[in-house]
This record gives sequence, structure tokens and C-alpha cells, in this order.
Amino acid sequence: MHNSIAKKFIVCLFEYEFVFLCPIIKVHTQGKVLQRIKKYVRNNILNPRTVKFAVVGLSGVLVNMGLLYILTEYAHLFYMVSSVIAIEVSILTNFFMNDLWTWKDRVKQSWIKRIIKYHSVSFGALIANWIALVILTEWFGVYYMISNLIGICLGMVINFVLNDIWTFRDSGAKDSLNKVYKKHGDVMKSLESGKIKNRMIFKISGEIVFFLVFFFYLWQWVNPELFYNQQKPVFLTGYNFLYSFLLYPGGIVEYISLLLSQYYYYSWLGAAIITITIWILTVSTKETIKQLFGTQQVYYVHFIPAFFLIIMFSDYHFPLSNVIGLLVSILTFNIYIKLKTQNTYKRSGICLLQFFLLYYISCGSALLFAALCVLYELLKNKKILLSLIYLIIAILLPYISSYYFLVTIENSYLYLTPLCENYAPLIVSYSLYLFYIIIILISSMIKLPVKKTSSDTNVTTKNHWYDYMLQIKLHRIMEPVIVIILIILTAYLSFDFKAKLPLYMDNLAWHGRWKDILKVSTNHGFDDILVTFLTNRALYHEGRLSSEMFAYPQKWGAYGLILPRQLAAELPIQRSELFLELGHINEAEHGAYEALSLKENFPRTLQQLALIYILKNEKEAAEKCLNILKRTVLFKKWAEKYWLYIENKQLILTDPVLGKIYTRMPKTDFIVSSKSPSFDLMELLKQNPDNKTAFEYLMAFFLLERQLDSFISHLEYANLMGYHTMPRHYQEAFLIYRLSGGKLTPKLAQIQISVKTIDRFKEFQKIMKTYGGQFRSAAYKLHSTHGDTYWYYLMSKKAVSR
Repeated sequence: MHNSIAKKFIVCLFEYEFVFLCPIIKVHTQGKVLQRIKKYVRNNILNPRTVKFAVVGLSGVLVNMGLLYILTEYAHLFYMVSSVIAIEVSILTNFFMNDLWTWKDRVKQSWIKRIIKYHSVSFGALIANWIALVILTEWFGVYYMISNLIGICLGMVINFVLNDIWTFRDSGAKDSLNKVYKKHGDVMKSLESGKIKNRMIFKISGEIVFFLVFFFYLWQWVNPELFYNQQKPVFLTGYNFLYSFLLYPGGIVEYISLLLSQYYYYSWLGAAIITITIWILTVSTKETIKQLFGTQQVYYVHFIPAFFLIIMFSDYHFPLSNVIGLLVSILTFNIYIKLKTQNTYKRSGICLLQFFLLYYISCGSALLFAALCVLYELLKNKKILLSLIYLIIAILLPYISSYYFLVTIENSYLYLTPLCENYAPLIVSYSLYLFYIIIILISSMIKLPVKKTSSDTNVTTKNHWYDYMLQIKLHRIMEPVIVIILIILTAYLSFDFKAKLPLYMDNLAWHGRWKDILKVSTNHGFDDILVTFLTNRALYHEGRLSSEMFAYPQKWGAYGLILPRQLAAELPIQRSELFLELGHINEAEHGAYEALSLKENFPRTLQQLALIYILKNEKEAAEKCLNILKRTVLFKKWAEKYWLYIENKQLILTDPVLGKIYTRMPKTDFIVSSKSPSFDLMELLKQNPDNKTAFEYLMAFFLLERQLDSFISHLEYANLMGYHTMPRHYQEAFLIYRLSGGKLTPKLAQIQISVKTIDRFKEFQKIMKTYGGQFRSAAYKLHSTHGDTYWYYLMSKKAVSR
């Protein structure tokens, strides 16, 4: 049977050669894509039509520039408004000139379709121009004017090709193809059914590609691990934890979101959870639109919420609970509008039952469901009384619930909505909810025709097979491509790079990935105190603090080395972790409790407290922390490992991390200084002279504060630290002190400075002499040659004032 159909199809092609206009059939017939492209370029681009198109484009530029000038200078319009008008007028003039001159020989579709397509192509070419500009300039370092010129050329090529094969395509072959269909109808019907399947496969493939791009964007760029570190979700196993969420409306959604959010800890898994959640929301939105408009053709409108959520998930504060609450509301609304019964009592009873349950599950998110039901009954079913009843109950239920549950009136209405977050949500958060309201409003005003099936159509039906044969399928290819381009642009424009860097570096510090921190912080260009603080910690752990500290920006002075007390409430766990490394155990405990007060039972804080109590031999407190960690999903094994340390001190001494900290701990308590951290560091060093961490931080503090006298007075401790050679920054500071006539002890006078350091200092002096001893004049040159030295830091603008 298949062979007979194939033979008939070949006969069909020979009888009517115009069918070869379809590029897909032609490529398969010739079997050579390259020849097809060459022929298209020769026949369609290298001809007078191209010259006409270029002339029209030039005229459009003149119209745009002239109208922009007139409207701005003489009509006194704001230049942005003038620009929009000028762009639109130039597009329209270009369209009519191309329609009447460049492609005047074509038999065309209706002018409305052509003008819509022309605008779409112009917009696509503009995007291509912009993408080329950004990629060539940012990624390949091409001069931006040249990048823009290349982008303009690319945009012109895209503009011409798409207009030639899509906007102004020749549609005069319909009657001839109709004859072929009558003669070979069985073949064409078989082709048509296959085309429908291919179309479905193509749509599904487009959606798969969309969500794959979204997944990789979340995984590789946003990094859900940072959501975990920022939001600090706490999920514990056991009935008691679950029961605490059953005591108030919205607790179930919050419980589910915490259950899922804990897996943000694994970046790929967090990205998968977010992607799947948004995919389910997209499918639910698609089903809602189908039901409201009575059509199967949704195109890509249902992706609009996904675009909103791309922007929202670019903010590391955005909670998953808002998305889950929205998803539950849309799923419930889908169930409601699919009810077949028109009986008012049954519909109202089902709706109220849904609303009561939904409110208990998702609290404020249920109000969206109520609003959709009110509008649906009012606008679609014209049931004013029923919609009024829904509205009254939606207003009263949250108010009444505030008296039965331990929630405020405000939270009873707004909990699990963007209006009830402890950060400033973007306007797009509200737009996401308004989208569904707008969909219902539009559906009440517009009724889309139901598309007929192939069995119901005849040869002259608008949706017949030859429409698809003649069309190049460009719009079917462009739809997913445009959607993917838009997701990339949306993600790029909405992402906050400055917010990511400190979170990312802090997450690396939590896991002890010090080399990665230094890779990231190199030339980071952001003036963030946490970035500087973590960079200095990483330099210490890599043994480079005393030799390479000034190779990295030190704009914050000593504040960037040891976070000040003013930031204890904002960055308590970071301060605690540093103090623990220093052996300053009591101050580490203080910082950990500050962190615990901000977020109860967060695993990172509990881990810190458990280690502190193990080191202090406070068994009961350590067991309490470890018992809570045992109830977590992700840190249970960690808790079981350190449970053994409680009774076995030998495990502490042999532990590569805790063993070193244990030896640094002070033997006696002392009063923490409120004036300067240097006093605490000196006390730690006094009680344990071989505390290398305290020594290097103390010396770095003196260098950053330009306290050379204090630096020199503690330099003798360096003999106890096992240095093979004196660290570079110590040599640089020592050289300056000696040349300035500072007093040295006999031991310090024996310190040898390397030839390399002396030679670099001579070069430094030579450059300064060239610029007349004026550092401000020599700064640019010195930064490129000696910017990593203590001399440059010493002479540069004073760091943040204490």
C-alpha cells in the first residue's frame, strides 16, 4: 500500500511541477540542500529586487531620522515618544513601498496579514541586530561600532529573506494545486494526516526545547544552591513538624514548598524542580485558555506566565510557595470550568467546597481562584447573582478565619501572595496574577472559531492542505525560535549579576571551595564588602594572604578582613565561621546564636553550633543540635558522623579541621574588645604564639590600617610560623619601615629582603621620579606595574575610615 501511494505521489509531482515551490519537498526531491540554497541566493538575492529593497531601506532611515527631528524639535514631543512614532511610520512606509514596488509581481495575501508579518519580521531583524551587537562586543571583544555594523547587515539579510519567502510570498498557485488534489486526493489526504502529526510533534519539540533552555539557565546561571543559601529553607521529618503547618491556612502549601526547596541544595535538582513546576503551570494555563476560548489553537500564549517567572526567579528572595499556591489555584479553576452541570445549586456547592479547601491549603492564593470564578460566572455565564455570592464569600472567609486561626487579618488575605513577602517584589509578580484575570476578560469579548477537521473540509476550505503545502512553514519554525530568543533576552535583562556574586562566593566558602572563590573574585569589579571578606579568607586558606592580598581590591580596608560589628546582624554566620577558624570560640558561638535568631534550625547554623559545642565539650548542647540535624533529609549523615566526636576526644584531635581549631583555642577567657579586633587577635596570639591564623590576620590588619609600628613590633612572631622565606608583603612593609628610619631590634635587623623585592621597589621609585613624585599622576602607570604591592596600597587613597 505504501509503495502504491509513493508511486502516485511521484506521478503527482511530475504532473504538476509547481509543487516544487515547497522547499521541504524540493529538498527531498533534489537531495541536495546546498544546491537549493545556492539557487535561492542566485534567483532571489542577487537580482534587482535586492537593490530595490536596499533603496527602500535607505528611504526608511531618512523618514525615521527626519520625523524624529521634526516631532522632537518642532512638535516638542519627548524624544522617546518621537522615536516610537518615527519607527512605526518608517516601518509602514517601507512596507507600502516594498509591497507596491519591490514585490509588486507577487500574488499576495490580504494586506492586513502582510502588514502584521512585516512588523514581525522587522522586530525579529531588530532582535538579531541587537544580539549580534552584544555577542560580538561582549564575548569576542569586537569594537562596538563594527559589531553594530555587522548586526545591521545581518538584520538586513534576515529582513529581506523572511519578507521574500513569508510576508510577500506568491500565493497564485492555489487553483492549480486544487486540480492536483482532485486527481490524487487519496495521496494528499495521507500527506495531510501525516502533516498534522508532524505539526504536533514540532509543537511538542518546541516546548521541550523551551523548558530545556529554562532548565539549563536555572542550573548553570541562576544556580538554585544560592536560593538555598539566601532563603534558608528548613524541613524536618516527623509528624510534629508537619502538624505545625496544619494549624493555619496556607500551611500545606508552605510545607510542600519547604519539602521541595530543601533540594535547592543540589543545583541541578533544584533547577529540575522549578522547571517541572513551571511546566505544570504552563500546561494548566494552556488548558484554561482552551476551555475559555473554546479552541485547540493556543499557540504560545500559555508561555507568558513562564516569562514572568523567569524574571521572578532571577531574584534570589523569590519563594517557591508563591508558585505552588498559584499552580493549585489554576488547577482548581480548571476543574471548575470543566463542570458539565449547569445547575446553579450544584455549581455553587462545588465551587464553595473547592474554595474552602483551597483557602485552607493555599490561603491568599485561593483569592485568585475566587476572582476567576466570579468573572467566569459574571462574564461567560451571565449569572450575576451567583458571581455576587462568590464575591461576598471570598471577602468574608479570610476575615472569619482570622478569628479561628492564629493569623493576622492582613495575612489571612495576603499570605502566600507577592503582597505578603518580606522583600520588595517586582511589579511582574502582580502581572502574573493579572494575566489570568485579563485572559477571562478577553475570552468574554472574543469567540474564536473552532477549527474544522480534515474530514469536514472541502477543496476550497481555508484550512485546506494546499495552504500548508504553499506556506514555507516559516511561522511554525519562527514561533519556538522567537520564544527561545525571548527567554534568553528576558533572562539576560532581568538577572542581577551583583546579587549573585556575594551569594555564590558565600556558598563556596560554606563548602570550603577556596580555589574557586579566588577564580571568581579575580577582577570581579564589584564593590561589595562580603566579596572582599571572602576573598581574604580564601587567600588565607590557600596560603597566599601574606603574599598576594594586595593583588585583590582592598577598598574596605580592615573591614574587608574582619567584618565589623555593625554587620553582625546581617552577616552573623560569616563572622562566626571566621572566629571559629581563629580559635576565638566564644565569639564564634555568639555569631552563631545571632544567625539562629534570624533563621531557626537552618542546617548551616546548626552545623556551626554543633562543632562549637563539641570543641567546648558541652555534650548536651551538641546532642541537641545534632538531633535536629538527624531529622533533616540532607544532613542526617553529617550529624551521625559528628555524633561520635561527642564521646571520643581523639576523633577531634585527628580531624584535619577541628584538630587545628582545638589547638588555637584560648586557655583562659578574656574580655572581647569593642574598639578594634586587633586586641582580640593579639590576645589569641599571646595565649597561643603558634596560632598562624591569628598571626596572619593580625599582620594583615596592621598593613590595611597602615600601622607599620604595630606591624614591626609583632613581626618576630613570624619565626614561629614555619615560613621558608619571609612573605612578600611583609618584606615590602619591612623595606618601607627600614628606609623611613624606623627602629629595629637586633633580630629584626637580620631579616633579609629578596633581590626581586628590592628591584621592584627601585622600579617603583623610578616611575614616581618620572612623574615628579606625584602619586596621583603616576597612579595609572603604577597600578599596571605595581598595583599588587603594599607600596601602592600605602600611597593610594585612604581606605574606608574607621
